[in-house]
Amino acid sequence: MKFLPILPLLEKYPFLKPARHIAGEAYHEEALKEAEKFLRFVFLNERYEKSFEDYSLLCEACEDKSCAKFCKSEAIKNERIWQKCNLCGVCFENCSYTTRLEDYSRLLARAKISVMSYVYCRAAVSKSEVALRKFAVRAAEYYKSLMEKDGYDKLPEIMAANFSIKYKDGLVHVKDYLKAAVRLKAPEWKLYSRPLNGGFVKVSRSEFFRIVEEYLREKLSEKVSYEFEGMEKLLKIVFEFESRRKEMDVEGVKNAECYPPCFKRIISDLKAGVNVPHSARFALASFLLKIGHSVDEVLQIFSYAPDFDEEKARYQVEHIAGMRGSGKEYEVPSCETMKTYHNCFSDCKTKHPMEYYRRCVRESLRRGKKGKAAGVKARSGKR
Repeated sequence: MKFLPILPLLEKYPFLKPARHIAGEAYHEEALKEAEKFLRFVFLNERYEKSFEDYSLLCEACEDKSCAKFCKSEAIKNERIWQKCNLCGVCFENCSYTTRLEDYSRLLARAKISVMSYVYCRAAVSKSEVALRKFAVRAAEYYKSLMEKDGYDKLPEIMAANFSIKYKDGLVHVKDYLKAAVRLKAPEWKLYSRPLNGGFVKVSRSEFFRIVEEYLREKLSEKVSYEFEGMEKLLKIVFEFESRRKEMDVEGVKNAECYPPCFKRIISDLKAGVNVPHSARFALASFLLKIGHSVDEVLQIFSYAPDFDEEKARYQVEHIAGMRGSGKEYEVPSCETMKTYHNCFSDCKTKHPMEYYRRCVRESLRRGKKGKAAGVKARSGKR
């Protein structure tokens, strides 16, 4: 039966390459409703839950390997050689494994709905640069969470085949590792923190899925040109998201003009929908709290982030503020630390962001007093 072994996987991970073989609008209304739910989750932080059937590739129990003759990469022998597989889907298209027709029809319908929902979402967000960036981050994060909860032992090999990542037994080729790791700013992702073994880097299962998340985010950042009936329903959600962003204004609170260039840049990136690294978010939160902003004011700024999760962000900001855990209020990182984590974007001729801020505020206050005095003197002269 065509694509039978891969159908449960396509329902759960509709970005897999074989999905293109079953794409079609046979279940248009169902797919559109599913797309609406997912976009509301991505952009409006609404709850999104979906259950999936347990699965494993039926190929593993199949003795008939007639599908092997269709595999140009010779990845199918007595068992599949995942390092040779590019997940083109031709073998699944010529699958001879059979099951009850009602079971097959159910699996096919669920997969088709999921795949088209995914296509509809990508087409809708492609109409907005900001929405596209946020979708790429949030959707990739969502699918990564599914992978981490997925107990199927061959899932890493399947994802590696899908994204052309050289992977085997927890080892990722250094070239493929670096493609993702250069965008991950935490020190543990630096190559010098990892032992090399014949050009391969050792990673845990969870770390591998984090690498896959970056590959997927890059893929989801690509625009998709596709028009379909009911698209306006999805665009309405996208436009509501854009409208909410425009209504939020963090300029003018406290003394924003005196923010050091590094924090101005981080805020600017957040407002542009850039996925700012954790180290930059920590630094910004500690700075804003230090100069008197409330937790809610800090969260308002972070709400621009494409992967914003209010519950998670609130917990982290309150922790930085000393309202949780040990009760310790975290200090603002020094300029040297900011440079170490690549969060310094300008030579301010200072050693600490707070030093820069205090100096600027003092100068601003002095200018304000002079201006006020000049105004009083001018009014007195008129009398």
